[in-house]
Amino acid sequence: MHESTDLTLRERSKLDKRRRIEEAAREVFAECGFHKATTREIAKRAGVGVATLFVYAPDKAQLLAAMFKSELERLSALSGSIPTDGTVVTQLIRFLRPRYEVFGRDARLSRTAMLNNFGRSMESANTDQALPVIWRALYDGIRDIVRRNQTYGLITSEANTDLAAEAILCIYLTHVQFWIAQREPNVEHGLSALAALLEMICKPLEPKK
Repeated sequence: MHESTDLTLRERSKLDKRRRIEEAAREVFAECGFHKATTREIAKRAGVGVATLFVYAPDKAQLLAAMFKSELERLSALSGSIPTDGTVVTQLIRFLRPRYEVFGRDARLSRTAMLNNFGRSMESANTDQALPVIWRALYDGIRDIVRRNQTYGLITSEANTDLAAEAILCIYLTHVQFWIAQREPNVEHGLSALAALLEMICKPLEPKK
């Protein structure tokens, strides 16, 4: 019983340090920019030693990636709570909207995160896995939406939901990079353009009338 309690306390301490490090990193990156930010200042703001920071992330690029990864994983976990009314595209946009809002908060920092980690994400995929780990939860959320609508009859029963989800994921990953590369990316404009692209995928999946 005592060991179980100690483990819980250690886990809580670990999660608290992670939260403080990510919050400190976001503050320092926002104030100084990614290239001028230092791990020493981030560690100081977080109230941890530099060695502890390096255990969490060995360099700034991976710290930036971890910071975005935590937030995006939290958003992916909410896919089951997406309202089921409206078209398939409407539901997909509801699911993806928070991601555009996250990236749009600091476009400069988001561009750096994508530039530093898009290629690394591809390298992290192995021969037994079709998608890099950091995209798996996103893919699963999209596939859940597609499968749910197939059950509701909004998508034809003959449709391959796995391929449809892959196509939607590819469109999102490509579009979000073009969108964030704009001088002042607008969330609503970005989502409107994404919706138009998703219509091209989802329209043929509808049952013939």
